[in-house]
Amino acid sequence: MIIMQFYWRILEELRYLGETLIFHDPNLARQYRWWLRKNYLGVTYSSVDHTPRVEPAFMVPGDLRSLN
Repeated sequence: MIIMQFYWRILEELRYLGETLIFHDPNLARQYRWWLRKNYLGVTYSSVDHTPRVEPAFMVPGDLRSLN
């Protein structure tokens, strides 16, 4: 269902712009919900932030005091 992926991309771009798209055709809305249930893992992984979280190696949790 490449067409539903196309609709999903449009919805994501509109959501990024702060807009909302509403399907008035019941058949289209049903097919879109079916496609989302079928591809929920791909949709979830595509919206996850994959940037690595790098913490400095010298940071130690807890109370840091000078040894001098």
